[in-house]
This record gives sequence, structure tokens and C-alpha cells, in this order.
Amino acid sequence: PYDPAGQEVLGDPFLVMGEGLWPSVSRDGTLLCATGSGVQDWQLVKVDRTGTEVARFGEPQEFFPFLSLGPEERRVILSVSDDSASQLWMIDLDRGTQSRLTFDDKTYSNVAWLPDGRDFLATGGDGGPGTYDISLFSVEGRTEPRVLVQGLFPDLSPGGEHLLYSHFTPERALEISRVDLAEAKQATAEEPPAVTPVVADPDWQYAPRVSPDGRWVAYVSRETGRDEVYLRRYPEGDQKRQVSADGGGWPHWTGRGDRLYYMNGLDMVEVEIIGEPSLLVGSPRVLFTRPRGADTFSVGWPLYFQVTGDGEHFFMLYETDEADGNRPLTFVQNWAAEFAEEGR
Repeated sequence: PYDPAGQEVLGDPFLVMGEGLWPSVSRDGTLLCATGSGVQDWQLVKVDRTGTEVARFGEPQEFFPFLSLGPEERRVILSVSDDSASQLWMIDLDRGTQSRLTFDDKTYSNVAWLPDGRDFLATGGDGGPGTYDISLFSVEGRTEPRVLVQGLFPDLSPGGEHLLYSHFTPERALEISRVDLAEAKQATAEEPPAVTPVVADPDWQYAPRVSPDGRWVAYVSRETGRDEVYLRRYPEGDQKRQVSADGGGWPHWTGRGDRLYYMNGLDMVEVEIIGEPSLLVGSPRVLFTRPRGADTFSVGWPLYFQVTGDGEHFFMLYETDEADGNRPLTFVQNWAAEFAEEGR
């Protein structure tokens, strides 16, 4: 029971329906909800440019749907749900083995590999806005994890000199900044690294990706009210160009830097990029559509992916058949009156 005037709970919680999901109550008090466990299992797959599945890796698991392909394209780091947290695991694509990388109570999501493939950066926190840190990890556990900055969505410049990331402002906007990675490794809480703004437009700016030649940064902005992919000259920040036409998220470059890929709903979209002598952005072209699954997760972001350097294959997480959203809907009438009669 809840008192809207006093904005307080008046009694103990009580069970209305076991394994009920996503409840909605109409004006007459009718309850509509889905039923099921709510656990979402995902399968790591590799697809070609037509969307045809060419390989599966590991078993379906409850993943937080982010993944990061290693620089040699033989390993993938995934965030595996573990009770109330999500821990990082690494899959060896050749051997099919899976190794745990983190052992704490944080929820980990985005990962960025360092160019040498021996270390990586990861976003971790307790799930609340503004509580995420970006930490440096050793794949082989050679060193202890070290918090570098507060933020999320890490990316590195091509040589690994600069760390780009998003962070919340006091006004709850997301901005993109960068720090010198070597400086961040030596910084302390009393002497943090110098932060240089990269994109500080209104609303949310996230998922920066620096081009392989280091001259451009692709990112997502919500400044128009819808997530769109943009380009800017890097590090100057000028020559802003919109890449996506009707929504997009999670831009990724090919190894040559001549194409950008992003997700728009369930569509994988390709855009040709010519950076010399002046920037030319091609028209978006849909390569394929994901065959199943919801088209967004979390706060409306499209589902994540990774692309190989030659642009010929994509790594994605597909929902398993048991978690593809086909759950029964149940109507419950007069449920509030029933519990009122029992004096609850």
C-alpha cells in the first residue's frame, strides 16, 4: 500500500503474481503483466556481411549485453551476470575456453583493449548514475586493477596514448573528455590527471571511437532528442558532421578507417568515410537486420556489437529462443480489492 499524498509506503509488500514481469495497471485497476523468470540468456555469435551466422562461441548465458573483441581478433571479453553483479570473462575463440577476469561485487560493462592485448580498460560500478569508474586491468593478472577516472564507455587513441570516455556533469548530461593514459596511471585522488574536453554539447554524448589514423572521432549524441552518430575532427573537435540519418548507436571503424558501422534498431548500417583531402560522408546503407531479439536495452540504446578490422564479420549477442520476448501476458482483475478484503 502507498499513500500518494504523503509519498510513503503504508504496509508490508505482498505477492500479487509469482514470476510476473513488467506490470501495467489500467484506470479501472486491471493488472496486465508478462510472466516468466526475467532472466535473459544471450549467445555469442559471429555473422558475415549478410547477417548469416557463421559461428557460435560458448554456451548461452545471462550476459550484460556488452562485448569487446581483442586486437588480434582471437579473444572476446564479456560481462557475465553473477547474482546481483556482472563480472568480466574472456572467451578464447580458437580453443573455446572461458576464463574469469574480475572477482568483486561490481557490475562491469564496456571494455577497451590496449593495443598490446595484454591489458584492458573496463567500466565498473554499482549501477547508479555517476558511480562508474574506468579501471586498468591485466589480462594475466600481472598487476592489481587500478582506477583511472570516473566515467564510462572508454576508448583509446590508436597508439594508446589517450583515454577517451564519457562522464556525467552536475546537470546530469554526458560529456566526452580525454586524459593522457600514462598520466592517469600515475595519478592519485589528491592529484588526478588533467582532463581535456572533447565533446561538450547539450544532453548525452557517449561511445567515442577514434579513427585508426587518429584524425577523427565518431560518437553518439542525443542533442536532437534521438541518438545519432556524428563525426568530429580529432583532437581539434571542429568539422562536426552527422553520419546517421534516422537514429544510430555504437559506431565502430574498420581497420582502414574507410567505413563506419552502427546499429539502428535491429539494423546493421554501413557508411563510407573519406577523410582526404576533405571529409566526405557517404549515405547510410543497411547491411542486414538482426533475426531476433529486442532492438534496444537499458536506457534505449541499441544492442551492442563488434566488427573485425576488414569489415567482413560482426560479433553480436543473440537472445536465445527462451528469452526472445515471447512471454505469455496475464490479466488480473480486482487484485487490489482482493487484498483489501484480507486487511492488507
